[in-house]
Amino acid sequence: MLHLTANNEPSVSLPSIHALSSGMLSPQNEVLSWASVDFAQMIEAAGAESVVGAIGEHFKIGEARMRDIIRHASPFLLRAHRHWMDRPGGRELLDRLARSGGPQQFADRPALVSASVSEQEGRVFLGHLFLDETVLALVAQRLASRLDMTSQKLEQMMPHLAALFVGCLCKSLTP
Repeated sequence: MLHLTANNEPSVSLPSIHALSSGMLSPQNEVLSWASVDFAQMIEAAGAESVVGAIGEHFKIGEARMRDIIRHASPFLLRAHRHWMDRPGGRELLDRLARSGGPQQFADRPALVSASVSEQEGRVFLGHLFLDETVLALVAQRLASRLDMTSQKLEQMMPHLAALFVGCLCKSLTP
């Protein structure tokens, strides 16, 4: 299983992200609470930092700017994930995705960022996370106002972020 490390402290098991969202574990079990986990930590735990750089390069904004976008997108993605897990069949779908091994490639292979498969799969994941284009557009608008970017640019990035997000989630669920 993947582990988070911070300031050379003992690692914490990342699967608790999924377990908390599905109600299987609680903070009393000494696992991460939703308030203490963010997308950047998931990326680090999954060893997917190079994918962040590839997305930043693909959109010609650089890795530092991409990390800033991820920091701001994290609450939206984590909230959307919780809602996905609360919907009928949501947990089962994520478990099937993780067992298939497919989404993990989006956290492992930076070269996929420029491939259309990343964008296509990312759009499917966005559908699972946000359910409809209107919600996605609202999220992009809110992020754009915080980041001083156009919402159109963020809407173009969102499939890649969703692919990375689901890839990191799936990596956390597989040994």
